[in-house]
Amino acid sequence: WIGFVAASRARAAGLPAGSPVYLDIEPWLVADAACDATVRRFIGGFVDGVHHFGYQAGLYSTPSTGIRVE
Repeated sequence: WIGFVAASRARAAGLPAGSPVYLDIEPWLVADAACDATVRRFIGGFVDGVHHFGYQAGLYSTPSTGIRVE
């Protein structure tokens, strides 16, 4: 749902389709399997929602967490 909210706000702000919409993710416990899975699902949901409205998804994170997510 967060991706849908972000895309709706981007559209309301006048950003044209194809523009990047970024998610800022703070570090999380990658070694904790449940935490890691939850954060990955959250990121995936954001990406799916943003793409649904024709925007590009961007991720702002740290090298030790989000940037190393494949």
